Parts: sequence; structure tokens; C-alpha cells
Amino acid sequence: MTHLRTEKAKPSANLGSPTAAQYGYLAIGIIALSFAAIFVRLSDVAPPVIAFYRLAFAWVPLFLVINLPRMRKTAVRSGGFASRSDFYLAAAAGACLGLHYAVWFVSLQYTSIGSSTTLVTLQPIFVVLFSFLLFKERVSGKSILGLVLAILGAFVITSSDAMFSRDHLYGDMLALGAAVLIAIYLMIGRSVRHRVDTFHYMNVVYASGALVLLILNFSTGQEMSGFALREWLIFIGLAVVSTLLGHSLLNWLLGSLRASTVSIFFLGEPVGANILAYLLMNEMMGVRQTLGAALVLLGIAFFLLGSNPRK
Repeated sequence: MTHLRTEKAKPSANLGSPTAAQYGYLAIGIIALSFAAIFVRLSDVAPPVIAFYRLAFAWVPLFLVINLPRMRKTAVRSGGFASRSDFYLAAAAGACLGLHYAVWFVSLQYTSIGSSTTLVTLQPIFVVLFSFLLFKERVSGKSILGLVLAILGAFVITSSDAMFSRDHLYGDMLALGAAVLIAIYLMIGRSVRHRVDTFHYMNVVYASGALVLLILNFSTGQEMSGFALREWLIFIGLAVVSTLLGHSLLNWLLGSLRASTVSIFFLGEPVGANILAYLLMNEMMGVRQTLGAALVLLGIAFFLLGSNPRK
């Protein structure tokens, strides 16, 4: 039986501060992620279809260029997974990721880019809630303060959007739902990733997410082809820039930096998305929305700084 070689996480205590090059990589990753909301807003295609092509186009090169040669060398039958349960969990994580993209992309059709991306960033709050309910993990006083600030900020954003229209509020609720889905995705990944190689895990996650979205689109009668060249370029941009470059680069940095360090940099995504929305689409957030977004980002920063880096 072929032995599987899986990656081992470095102890948090042995991880140093980011170097100048790593800061540059972090900045590139966040900028790449920030373009996701812009790509979606520029497209005229149904959000679940956009989500499908984002994952499908990200999965194909990953499988053909990286996974296929590795699979031939290591555990062809298992596909890089030591057990069927880990494979099924990775597939479930992919389903959550695919649904997260679909729900979030729909939210961008109803509310502002700033509100949507900020509310999606609340996923660490749901992660700690699930961790407390499932694993009885405790949080520090600083993290609790951050939790309160983030929830207050979310309330300010949703209440201010409700003043504009019910559509804005509906979009905010969808963004919160997308945050819950990505939190579930992270919780599943947490239980599997330390036993499975990164590329094999991503391969199953992207394929599973794309498959779920394909079924969703066919069952709802969505058009899957016949788009203009502009739309295909948007799909490719989402897959290459925001997924393969943005997500992959930040996940790669998790091997040499503290998770808390990388997580805090994720807070730059709604900031970058807001700047891009203003520069490219002349879209600005109102005063109350900006205040709410600032409270959310400050709260999540407090929450992450108060968390134990080892966790």
C-alpha cells in the first residue's frame, strides 16, 4: 500500500513576523480577492452561473497541471485521501464553498459592494460561535469585545440599508447567509486539512463546489452557454485572479505565517473592494454604512488579536 505524504503545520511559536516580501504577497492576495465583487457586478449572467464557472475554471488547471501527475505517483485509488470520511468531508466543504459563492454573488445584485463584502467578512464571528457550540472553545475578553463591535457594525449597516429599500436589506441578509456558509466550509476544512495534502484537498473542494452549482443551475433552468466573449473573460478573471491567485496565495502563506496574521489581512478585502467600486463604478457607501463597516472591521481585528495564535 502506498504511503501518503501529507503536509504538517508548523508550530505557531516557530512562525516569525512577515518579511517585506511576505507583506508584498499578502497585499497582492488581498488586491486579487478584492476584484471578485467587481467582476460579479460587471457581469450580466445569473450569479449561480458565475459561481459555477469561477470554481470550474479554477479546478481544471489545478487538476490537469498539479493533481494528475501527483495522483499517478501517490495513492491513485484514494486520490490523496487516507480515508473515505475525509474525502466526503472535503466534498461537503466544497458544496458549502459553492453555495457561499452563489448566495454572495446574488447579494451583490441587491446591495452595495461595500455592505456585501463587509458583512461576508463576519465569517470569523460565526466560526467562533460554531467552535464554542461544537468544541466548547473559550474566547478572551478582547475577542468578546471584538464580537460585540462587529455585531454592532453589522446592525448599523443593515439598518441603514433598510432605509434605502427592502432590496438592500435582502442583499445584506444574503451576505450574512454567505458568511455562515463560508464559516461552515472553514470548520469542515479545519477537521480535514491537517491529514490531507493541500492540492488534493483543493481539487476535491473545487470539483465538488462546481458540481453542486452545476446541479443547481440545471435544476433552476439557468442558461449555461451562449454568452458574449466579455462574460467568458469575467469568468476567467474570477477563476485566475480572485481564486487561483488570491485564495491560493493566502493559503500558501499560511504555511509560513501565523493564521491570525493572514486572517487580519483578509480584512483588507472589503476596503479594497470599496476603493475599486469607487474608482471603476463610481459607487460610494453612505456615512452610516461607512461607520458600520469601520465597526465591523475594528471588531474582527480585536477578535483575531484576542485569539490564541496556536488555535
